Amino acid sequence: MLYRIEVFEAKNGFIGSVPDLGMETSAMPSEKAAVEAIGKCLSGFVELEYRRKRKPVPLPSPIGKDDKVAYVPLRLQLRIALWNSMLGTGTTQTELAAKLGISKAAVNQYVNGSANIGPEAYERALTALGLYPDVRLHGQADHAIQLEGGKNGD
Repeated sequence: MLYRIEVFEAKNGFIGSVPDLGMETSAMPSEKAAVEAIGKCLSGFVELEYRRKRKPVPLPSPIGKDDKVAYVPLRLQLRIALWNSMLGTGTTQTELAAKLGISKAAVNQYVNGSANIGPEAYERALTALGLYPDVRLHGQADHAIQLEGGKNGD
């Protein structure tokens, strides 16, 4: 999953932005610092602005050839897919736990990323919702940045 990022010079520094998510950094002293701030904040931003407000996370729009992009770590991609799928199907954590034969607390860990959940567990959860993950591979581009891992590698 690749989100397009933008960095622009403002009056008091450089602002980093992820337009698809409506995310902007505060003013940073350099373009590099603005890009790094995006990487450090993306997972927390998704948590606060989308999951806690029970809103679906917008998926990335198409990337242009010269766009700067941020690669979202796989576990965060899976969390986003699970969250959006649960909202889209109207499935509660309790209902998903029953389908998987696990506790609601375990499903909560899948959703909020508070434990080291492997991709196979997310695959089982998505399959229980009638969906199948699709992994896309992107070539390493000079203009792509690797986001720093959040909690538990997100």
